[in-house]
Amino acid sequence: MALGAHGVREEPQFVTARAGESVILGCEVSHPLNGQQAPYVVEWFKFGVPIPFFINFRFYPPHVDPDYAGRANLYGKASLRIERLRYEDQGWYECKVLMLEQQYDTFHNGSWVHLTVNERCANGVGVSGHVHLP
Repeated sequence: MALGAHGVREEPQFVTARAGESVILGCEVSHPLNGQQAPYVVEWFKFGVPIPFFINFRFYPPHVDPDYAGRANLYGKASLRIERLRYEDQGWYECKVLMLEQQYDTFHNGSWVHLTVNERCANGVGVSGHVHLP
């Protein structure tokens, strides 16, 4: 995957999963060229909502919106794991990684991910009665 200027991922990711499953929304963290691992804040936004639903800073407990409480947690450095997916989770997500010791306009990270949530299957038959093939 190519990284553009300032370490921002140029191509969005597209992730598909079924309701009830778990998924990982990927987010890249590129440290400054000097190689020092500066402290950073990870923020996850859902498109259409002006404030982040997930914020993580180092050793502090993450702030998690009630809709994602008990279902969302950090995976790796900045990726997000969402468990027990709901159809309402579908949509565009943006990850922002804010380096605290760098000027934001000279170096930043992040990515866009589109999540598609399909209906849950039970014994090959979907909730609406459609047959799903393995």
